[in-house]
Amino acid sequence: MSSIDASTTRKKIKTGDISLDVEERAIVVSYETEVSALNKNGDPVVIEKKTNQKRLRLKSIDQNTNVPQLAQEVIASCKLIHPSKLPLVQQLLDTLKQHVVADKKSDKEGKQRVEMQEKRQQGRKNSRTSKAQASLSKLDTYIEKLYEDTEQQIEAGEMILDLARSPPNLEQLLQDETLITALARLLKDEARKDIDLTTVIIEIFLCFAHYSQFHAFISQNRVGDTCLRLIEREMDRRAVLDNDLATSKLNLNNSNKETRSQALDAHERVKQRVAEMKQKQEYLLCACFHVLLNLAEDVQIERKMKKRKIVSYLVQVLDAGLPDLLLVVLTFLKKLSIFKENKNEMGQSDIIAKLTRFVPFPDDAAILNVALRLLLNLSFDSELLEAMIKCSYVPKLVALLKTQANQREIILKLLYQLSMEDKHRSTFAYTDIVPLLMKLILDNQDEKIGKEVIALAINLTLHPRNAAMVAPETVPMLIKKVQRTRDPLLMKMIRNLASHEGPCKELISDSVRDLIHLTQNIQSADFQVEVLGTLGNLISPTLDWGRLVQEYNLLDFLAKFLAPRAAEDDIVLEVVILIGTIAMDKTCSPLVIQSPLINSLAELIVIKQDDDEIVLQCVYTFFRLLHLPEAREHILKQTQIGNYLLDLLYDRNPEISKMANLTLDLIMDFDTELAKRMVKTKFEKYNSQWIQAVQSSHDDSSIQYYNDSYEQDDFDDDYDDYEDS
Repeated sequence: MSSIDASTTRKKIKTGDISLDVEERAIVVSYETEVSALNKNGDPVVIEKKTNQKRLRLKSIDQNTNVPQLAQEVIASCKLIHPSKLPLVQQLLDTLKQHVVADKKSDKEGKQRVEMQEKRQQGRKNSRTSKAQASLSKLDTYIEKLYEDTEQQIEAGEMILDLARSPPNLEQLLQDETLITALARLLKDEARKDIDLTTVIIEIFLCFAHYSQFHAFISQNRVGDTCLRLIEREMDRRAVLDNDLATSKLNLNNSNKETRSQALDAHERVKQRVAEMKQKQEYLLCACFHVLLNLAEDVQIERKMKKRKIVSYLVQVLDAGLPDLLLVVLTFLKKLSIFKENKNEMGQSDIIAKLTRFVPFPDDAAILNVALRLLLNLSFDSELLEAMIKCSYVPKLVALLKTQANQREIILKLLYQLSMEDKHRSTFAYTDIVPLLMKLILDNQDEKIGKEVIALAINLTLHPRNAAMVAPETVPMLIKKVQRTRDPLLMKMIRNLASHEGPCKELISDSVRDLIHLTQNIQSADFQVEVLGTLGNLISPTLDWGRLVQEYNLLDFLAKFLAPRAAEDDIVLEVVILIGTIAMDKTCSPLVIQSPLINSLAELIVIKQDDDEIVLQCVYTFFRLLHLPEAREHILKQTQIGNYLLDLLYDRNPEISKMANLTLDLIMDFDTELAKRMVKTKFEKYNSQWIQAVQSSHDDSSIQYYNDSYEQDDFDDDYDDYEDS
């Protein structure tokens, strides 16, 4: 170091990851500090290199916070964040705001409980309260009492617990080795003697477990292992209590008139004893599970808990009555549910049925929120999703959506998951979710509708029964809204409505001019796809496509999209479908013939031969056009569509092959030459195995299985016989 020139010392700071700490409501900026200087040779030498973090706490964020403005303020106040990171900061703040709004308690203080990592540090006490004020100056006295009888041990433990609830005292308490030794000894040797004493000691360690820097101390004293042993013991005891209560109830039911009164008194005594014991037990379980929840920040420790059946124990206590215990258990299960093996074990424990008691749960908004988030995690499993449908979660969640505005986002996400499968969508028709969604969409004044709302609406309107629940008077308002916002997702929902027969489709047809005007004056490809798709669904006898085509020069407009590389494949597909819809109107036949569309469609079959959807829709469009005499003559003379269709008979996609066959049947009566080739091609297709077998056995001679001298009627008869067989 003596060779370093101190005057050349330079400090370099390099910003690393920018992340979010939801628990502390802070943006965490990781950065690296590097101190370097020049040696005697003038070469830079690194003297010191450190990795640090800066936490930007945002305690004031709430549902009214202006996120873009706050993001600017954060960047301005922290030189470590480059202005180019503004989108990332804004995204993190949006996420934090969602957590704050979702987890806000419905009490006057508006206290937040996110993930339950530090739950009610002040005021989480047992049913007992200390008579005297705890003081650090009396700590030695409290320690001495820990070696006395059980009553004094409990009293001293409560005093130490009061001290431990104050975070500034934790460091000082931890430095007193006598105290830690005494607590560890009591927890190991005296835990079985008194449940109250055990609860107090575990709660003392819980105060330390709230902070990650004390987790090594917790592990060193094997507190986690002790908590698991206590849980195992209490679950066995819980089973015994349940058995005692069941036996007492059975004795009561089997009693006669003479022994009824005595059996009833005995049952009441057992019932009271079980209730009192379970109440104490739940306080202990709450403290134990909470300690383990904090220690589970370390994934390795969490895996060890998994091997000790922690998932099974958590599911078993979902019937508890203590709100604090329920909140800890649900939070723990939510954390564990992100791993497949844990999720599978929860499913085997019938967790979906046990969670029905929490939907709704009017007594505690925080418990409801965590339960919903747990259900959302589980909903990504198809079997558990099926179980939710069977347990009637859909009507429960819809009813909850009306009364729990602060839980709206998570409820909508869960309903969206439940609506993913088409077989489940009919379940929603027995609720009033569709009118509720329409109200949320129309009441929204923003340019973009919330993704959760519109995504659920899109899924539901795919089913005709749900689409029929959309009030006709709302359709014109939806059209006006989409004209103003140009929202592709809202347009997709309208497209779904137009795909079902009924009043909504007729009302959308009344707005066809507005939709045509939209598609001719929009630059967004996503929006264009949905508008064209909606127009393609408007198959109605009352709709005069001939007049519309002329009024808006529609065919020339559509022809532009069919030019090579003129548009994305999604748009091309919708254009082809729309042409097929227009072709169903007989008055459009002369207009179609005069346009370049027919040749473009024929070329498209070749150009897009690898895109099955486009090819299928092109063939269907020709199928519709060939029903029109004027168009049929033009198609047969001006295109090679017959040859293309013959090739498509062998297509690997059965739908394309089927549609090509139907279209060729229309052509046979008007093109004799093509009819012969079609018969030959069909014969080869349906007898390909026989032909190959014959050819392989006569390699030295050519096999001729088709003779031009045969009459066409003979082939028709043979082919008909084959189809009949």
